[in-house]
Amino acid sequence: MSSIETDKEKCDKTWKNLSDNEWEQLYNKSIEIWNNLKGVSKETNCDLELDKCPMHPNRFFEFSSVIGFNKNNGWSYNEYISNWWERRGKKYGVPKQMM
Repeated sequence: MSSIETDKEKCDKTWKNLSDNEWEQLYNKSIEIWNNLKGVSKETNCDLELDKCPMHPNRFFEFSSVIGFNKNNGWSYNEYISNWWERRGKKYGVPKQMM
């Protein structure tokens, strides 16, 4: 089995069978994480990842439909944010901020 097939299976398990209520809860939690981020520059006209700002949850969920995205960036928005802080910390030599 190739890694792409494995990623697709994980993606299906993570996203495919969520009810509308589960999607709403997941989205609301992600927006709460976004709203509570400290020490970032939230660009109002850019929802892609920048050195000073993680991507907005809307973009995270949009990219989650791309095979391989979640494997590299995290299977939840919270995991993505943790990974973003880690990458940012390594690049800038600042400690990872805890949410």
